[in-house]
Amino acid sequence: MVIACPPYIVARLMRPKRYACFLKARSLYYSYRNKHAQTGSSPRIALPTSSSQQHAAADRRLQKALSLFQQAVRLSQKQGELYDVVIGEYHMGLILLLQGQFQGAKGCFGRCQAISSSVRQDVNMVNTLKECAYYISVLP
Repeated sequence: MVIACPPYIVARLMRPKRYACFLKARSLYYSYRNKHAQTGSSPRIALPTSSSQQHAAADRRLQKALSLFQQAVRLSQKQGELYDVVIGEYHMGLILLLQGQFQGAKGCFGRCQAISSSVRQDVNMVNTLKECAYYISVLP
């Protein structure tokens, strides 16, 4: 019996290093965010205070997560997986936001928007792009 898989699922199954980077990075990011980030009543991250920026900048989990997201984005670009580039850039933007690196975060969110027309627009992508637009509008 042969089971048909959509091409994007096949591509994902064939990219274990890229996905290992994404999975580990997301795990590190969310372990920090769930404990430390101020999100209030919405899932959006509030602009960090200077002390929380310093804490986030010194946190090894976020440093490692940022490095892993950068690696995953490079691999995704090489493999032509623009959807994953957007997701990686978005998460890098969130980490830079937590660390108070607002220009770097804006750059990440802007790159998401710049390549978004080249990727499938499922509900996750639409929501990601809405979040990018929001953060670009509120960041100093």
